[in-house]
Amino acid sequence: MTLREKQKARRYREIINAAAMLFGKHGYSNTTIEDIAEQAFVAPGTVYNYFGTKDGILQGIVEMHITERRAERRSFLKAPPADFDEAIVVFVSLLIDRAFVLVNREIWRQILASSISRGGSPEDFHDDVTGALVNQFERMFKTFQKRGCLRADVDLKHLSEAAMGIADFHFYRYVCQDNGSITDAKLRIVRQIQMLVEGLRQPPSPNISARPTPEA
Repeated sequence: MTLREKQKARRYREIINAAAMLFGKHGYSNTTIEDIAEQAFVAPGTVYNYFGTKDGILQGIVEMHITERRAERRSFLKAPPADFDEAIVVFVSLLIDRAFVLVNREIWRQILASSISRGGSPEDFHDDVTGALVNQFERMFKTFQKRGCLRADVDLKHLSEAAMGIADFHFYRYVCQDNGSITDAKLRIVRQIQMLVEGLRQPPSPNISARPTPEA
């Protein structure tokens, strides 16, 4: 990467950080391009050149969130914990906790509203933001299938879509409602995914060396 490219990438990130902070503090509607430019120490024209509109900045926030969080999950998937239940807990924490590093609840609400106002749908937004997560769930489940924790006949694609549906439901309910806590949302996701896989676990192999205990 050339010096010019590095400067451009740094400026892009600075504008994103400034916008995320202002959107979270003052709200999307109450924040102007000029406010963002002032916070990022750039000219308003620079913000327009990079993003065009505030809606473009929201899209940039989403794209940066996806890029940065994807690397963390890929690292996890290379070597998940040995215990299946622990792996589910850790993966759900990566999904939920890390979703609010750059984007708070108010910004997530605006991202959803902006997607729909552009003529999209919740399904379109799902494809943009969380579509890859189904594949990542599938990778995790495949690892534990190979380890003998899941039955060999389990359709991992369908299982992954069901797990993602659980995660989506509680994530968006938390985002769109004022009550409830992030801890409660995570707990519900973990418990329900564990319930989902409970009947699909590989039964333990019988101990062929064990002998029946003689009756008294």
